[in-house]
Amino acid sequence: ARNSRPSAVRMAATADSAPPPALAGGACRAGPCACNRSAPRRTPPWTLRGKDGPIPGAAQTLSVLGRALAVPQAAKGVARFSFADLCARPLAAADYLAIAHGFHTVLIDHIPRLGPAERNEARRFVVLIDTLYDEGVKLICSAEAPPEQLYKSGDGTDAFRRTVSRLNEMQSADYLKRGHGAHASVVPEPVTGSLAE
Repeated sequence: ARNSRPSAVRMAATADSAPPPALAGGACRAGPCACNRSAPRRTPPWTLRGKDGPIPGAAQTLSVLGRALAVPQAAKGVARFSFADLCARPLAAADYLAIAHGFHTVLIDHIPRLGPAERNEARRFVVLIDTLYDEGVKLICSAEAPPEQLYKSGDGTDAFRRTVSRLNEMQSADYLKRGHGAHASVVPEPVTGSLAE
C-alpha cells in the first residue's frame, strides 16, 4: 500500500502556474490533465513563499563545461523546469550534475507519457533522475501518469524500471532525511592493513 503522507516526489497535474499540490503517487486526479502534449512547454512564472515574504523565481544561468545552461526559474536553492527544458533538448549527465549541485530541490512540470518515438527523452529522463537521486535532490513534479505508466514500451524500458523504483524511493522518509549532495559527502571506510598482507 502506498503511503499517503506528503513526500518529495509528487506526481500531480494542475492547470495553474503554482507548483503542483501534493498528490503523492497519483496523477491527474484534479481534473483535465495539464501535462498533455498540447500544454505550454515553457515554465510559467512562480513565487516561492519565504519566511520574510514572497520570493519570485528568476531565470539563472549555470556554467557547464564552458557553456551556458539556462535555468528558467530559481530562488533560494529551488529550481523549476519543464520536462521539455530538461529532456527534449540535447542535455547530458554534466548538465544534470550541475543542476543537482546547484539546487537542493527541483520542480519539473509537464512530464508526458513517453512512447518508442521518445526514446531519447526517456533516456535523458533516466540520467536526470539517477543524478538527482545520487545527489539527494528533492523532487516535485507534475506528470501525465504515475511513474509506472510514463514509459511502458521502447528502447531502454529496463533502465526506466530502475527510474520508476528511484522515483518511488525518493518519496520515502529515509530518502527525505538524506542531505543534499549526499552522494558526494559519503565518507569511505578507512583502509586498514597493508598491501604486503
